[in-house]
Amino acid sequence: MAKITYVTSSIVGPSTVSSSIAKYQFPKFLTAEHSTTVLSRTPIQEPEITTEATVKTPPGNAYVRAILFPFFVVFHLLRSRGETDLVASDRSGDAILPVAIFHRLGFAPWVVFCADSPDGRENKRGRADLELDVSLLHTELMQRIAWYGYRNADRVILSDESSEIADSRKTVIKGGVDCETVERVTETTERTESDAVRVLYVGNMYYHRAIDVLFDAFDHCESDVELVLVGPSPEGGDANNLQEFVEHVAPSLEARIESLPVNCEYKGKLPHEAALAEMVDADIGMCLLPYERGMPHFLDSYPIKIFEYMATGNAVVATRTPATSELLDDPQLVRENDPEAVADTIDSLADDGNLREQCQTRNREVVESHCWGTLWNRIDDEIESVIENDERTTPMTEAQTE
Repeated sequence: MAKITYVTSSIVGPSTVSSSIAKYQFPKFLTAEHSTTVLSRTPIQEPEITTEATVKTPPGNAYVRAILFPFFVVFHLLRSRGETDLVASDRSGDAILPVAIFHRLGFAPWVVFCADSPDGRENKRGRADLELDVSLLHTELMQRIAWYGYRNADRVILSDESSEIADSRKTVIKGGVDCETVERVTETTERTESDAVRVLYVGNMYYHRAIDVLFDAFDHCESDVELVLVGPSPEGGDANNLQEFVEHVAPSLEARIESLPVNCEYKGKLPHEAALAEMVDADIGMCLLPYERGMPHFLDSYPIKIFEYMATGNAVVATRTPATSELLDDPQLVRENDPEAVADTIDSLADDGNLREQCQTRNREVVESHCWGTLWNRIDDEIESVIENDERTTPMTEAQTE
């Protein structure tokens, strides 16, 4: 067990988002498996972390904490410099800045836990065409500091590929799924009786998520299917998301659903376990990745929902990318985000029960290696390697490694 200080701007917990998400699982791993002190800019309320770790937060309101945070972190790191085996940080610039200063002084090795492709935020801002203002300047500054961390930390552990980080310095944990939660939900969920094949889409109902392609595909479907939608509506997003939907899809989500030739039920945004229950009750899960719509990092991303579709026993229809091709076999992949091609793939899985069952069985078997319990072991090996190979630190004693 190593002594680790983890610096973070915030920790997203499972009460509000998927417990499969890496930016929750990374700190959860650290606090569960090692003697960890968490220095956080925002208060942490997740009991799985607060009961296992020593959590410290600067005083004051949100504005004061943002100003004090770098000084707060440097003070605590210097104070514990002889007792820290490793300093870890999330990908936020305000967490990386003080850790970078500490790292330059040569006191301890540094690992960055990056929950997704580091160019993702930049792509999102570019797609939204945000105007230059003080807030954006601060965001750009934080992003530049974050890139310093990606390029200078001893190791970057991230859940998506990024060609901008040298292979020798990164460890790719290709996303994962909380298999324990999936198993619990599966045991308590009764499947709905239906003659139609149940197709499920979980995600934002936004144009840049190819919701128009999904709807158009069901206009072309010839099989007996029904569609279930789970996720935020375009009306619930920002003005840009709603404008794109109205311009490219329909006047409203309700209007487009009413025009579909298949039965479609929109369930809105659900708590994570309720969304998992919908997956357990489905037969086919949908995940289209229109990277040509200003989201090029989709090419290398490993979407959480694909892992969760697989773990809950669904066949999957997904855009073929380098990432999805590693997870899914040919009958489940679509070469292009073309509605007719998507419809053909849905029809083939819906009409051929044996093929659908083969895909479902294969997916359950493949996803086992992506359970977070398994991935934690790999992360632990990487952390121990960084500590043992760093010349600035004394190797962990036998008592520490037990």
